[in-house]
Amino acid sequence: MIKVINGALPFNSHLLSRVSPDSGTSTYNHDGAGNRTATTDAKGQVFTLSYDARNRPTFADAPGTAHDIQYTYDTCANGVNKLCRLTRGANTTQYAYNGFGDVLSIDQDVQRAWRSWMCCNNYK
Repeated sequence: MIKVINGALPFNSHLLSRVSPDSGTSTYNHDGAGNRTATTDAKGQVFTLSYDARNRPTFADAPGTAHDIQYTYDTCANGVNKLCRLTRGANTTQYAYNGFGDVLSIDQDVQRAWRSWMCCNNYK
């Protein structure tokens, strides 16, 4: 049983709206796969999300900011079906994976200063 207070759910259980005494009413849009594609806040600002054919987020657009997020998959070593790169404004995070699909390294470019983390699990 689903009980919704100050909100609306259709039969497929995807939230359509939410009412908050603090932030007002927010509305939500979804695509045919059930992915949330847009959120509109009480001020009318729209936050949008785009997805690839595998229903993975590819782009998040925040209103009025330079901090949109772009997600890139399948392009790094052993990165099939994995997040390989995340770009937010001028900041980038890149991932590398071992043959088992575990994170091997994470490299971050935060305001043009690269930071790296390595992981070293050896399976025998």
